[in-house]
Amino acid sequence: MKLIPRVVFLLLAALILLYVGDFLVARLHGNAGLGSVDVQIMWAIKQKDGRIDYELGDRETRPCVHSLFPHSGYSPCWYLARHTNQVINVGSVKPAGGPLRYSEISCRFLPKLPERIFCSYSFSACGHSAI
Repeated sequence: MKLIPRVVFLLLAALILLYVGDFLVARLHGNAGLGSVDVQIMWAIKQKDGRIDYELGDRETRPCVHSLFPHSGYSPCWYLARHTNQVINVGSVKPAGGPLRYSEISCRFLPKLPERIFCSYSFSACGHSAI
């Protein structure tokens, strides 16, 4: 084996071992490994004229996991503690500064569906529920 493929293989193996070890430690701690961070919500609402209206939302307490990587649907506490201001995009709003980070929420209103809309913490998940 040449040197570069071997180094790449070893780095990949080390990263996998780090992730698995982090997952096992988070799993062993159970609920004691969970924490919470207060997050300020900001709604970015696209207007019909193309402008974006920002409205201050409520402060929320978000659950997080004390680990290096996200596990079981929770963001790492170290990441949430550094990103306490989060933008919820409503409509086809593109955030300034590049692509969405995984802690942001993105939703859009779809026509001919009930008005009550809920969003999940993933990029494309946006659901509708009956009132």
